[in-house]
Amino acid sequence: MNAEEDKVKANFLAAQVFVRGTDNRFNIQWHFNKNIPLGQVLKFAKTNQEKANVYVLYSFKNIKPNLDAIQKVIELDPANIGLSFLLLREINKIEDWVLTPIYTMFLPALRPDYWENTNSGRLLNRVEVDRKYAEKLLEVVSKLDFEKVENKNFYLLVKSYLEFLTKDYNSSIQTLKPLERKGIDKDIKRQLDIVKALSLTANQKIDKAIILGEIKPIVLRESKNKNFSFLFAIAKELEFLNNKVDAGYLISQIILDGEYDSVNSIFWKSRTRKITLQDDFYSDWYGYIDADLNTLDLQKIVNEMNLKSDSFDRWKKRILKNDPNRVYDLLGVKYMREDKLEQAYFYFSKISKTHYTNLLFNENPFYKIKGYMNYDSKQTANNFTKAKVTLELINYLKRAKNVKNARRDIDYFLAANCYYNMSYYGNSWMLKRIYWSSSAAEANMKDEKEYYTCSQAKNLYEQAFKYTKDDKFKVLCAYMIAKCEARKNEYEYLTKRDYFWDMEYYKLKEKLNGKSFKNFKFKYKDEYEEMISNCEIFTNYYKNRIRKKV
Repeated sequence: MNAEEDKVKANFLAAQVFVRGTDNRFNIQWHFNKNIPLGQVLKFAKTNQEKANVYVLYSFKNIKPNLDAIQKVIELDPANIGLSFLLLREINKIEDWVLTPIYTMFLPALRPDYWENTNSGRLLNRVEVDRKYAEKLLEVVSKLDFEKVENKNFYLLVKSYLEFLTKDYNSSIQTLKPLERKGIDKDIKRQLDIVKALSLTANQKIDKAIILGEIKPIVLRESKNKNFSFLFAIAKELEFLNNKVDAGYLISQIILDGEYDSVNSIFWKSRTRKITLQDDFYSDWYGYIDADLNTLDLQKIVNEMNLKSDSFDRWKKRILKNDPNRVYDLLGVKYMREDKLEQAYFYFSKISKTHYTNLLFNENPFYKIKGYMNYDSKQTANNFTKAKVTLELINYLKRAKNVKNARRDIDYFLAANCYYNMSYYGNSWMLKRIYWSSSAAEANMKDEKEYYTCSQAKNLYEQAFKYTKDDKFKVLCAYMIAKCEARKNEYEYLTKRDYFWDMEYYKLKEKLNGKSFKNFKFKYKDEYEEMISNCEIFTNYYKNRIRKKV
């Protein structure tokens, strides 16, 4: 073949060697000129088998749908040993086109028209197009006489996997039954188990799905083999059926040997478009559970974490059970987002004192507003924990609601400060989020609007304004009400943008604040001028109130 001067004939000879010689296949590709038209090469073929071999080689590097070539090989030589190679290659492509988007919300690696699929809606719509293509390939495979193909077991496995990819789960399970016998090739048996586990899991009813007993040994074996892609696939199928608890358990088993493992690392985006970290994708259980499990899901995990269970359940719970502080912290955060302070306090209280190695709160959330407002410099954040802050907030609210409390305006004000500080703009955001970035992003969390508009803080400042009899304190409350209004205006502006945070925002910030403080400046003109020129005035106004008995 190397000595052949006729480049067209050289391609023909390469095709014949490529199909026959397993060890030489990857070397042959360097002697193959893909720019030579296929029709010219076919002229050298004397038999249908030789023609089929040419189609096989010409399909070798085709990353686009290759069904026409596959059909041609079947027509010419259904027993051609290169056919299984083409089918396996096509299955790999369809697997990428279908499963990569639905499992990870990322673009497929083998997508020549990827620019068409730049958002999640179009991405998933394209998946349905690729499923239709998979159905066409399945139809072709199903018509084959499996008694005449090169490897019957392989073709049954291909058919079953195509049935899974096209959501015909019952057929997928039935197709595998002839293969479930002793003596089958171990590699085929392993792939059979994987496809079976996927189809059995996906074939369950929504809200009723579990990790079936039949697939538990397969899950354990694949976990031992570090087949994390399989664990992730089962987890996502359970997620689609609303069993996010078991999905969280399985994702927690994706354990990498090092901080970065290019082979086993899995990255995915939330289907609910939630962003809890700096980036919009996840790679571990902590981000996944925060983004996609609701409070009740995580509460269920906590409730059953220490219950007696069988060996499989002990295995699936082991990671979360061995990291209770992060689990309790996350559950407390979820309750804080729902403003369920008692429940949040309960779980924050269960966190070990040694869990946080660094000082968690740099500023007192009740007396310091992030920036220049410090109402009482003696009030520090020393020894503050999430539990302590939450308990103090609970107590402030209880006292504020007591009609016999003559200082309820102060208690409302301090509680309002804490709520403001739990927002994106405050110093205690960690009570409601697991990550903060100066580049704000629309995270689509349950308390998203509150987190950016400070509406709860505004309501409490209004209560403080209502109940106070001190004129200076009224001014202070009115100023904070206007400040919360400014946060609302910022949020409403930003959510109208194609992206959440942009440079134009900074140019308009002064204008937005001017709109928010318009009424305050009109009513308290002298005080406003004093406030923007003297940061000590906030301390003085506050202390002026607390020195009074009523």
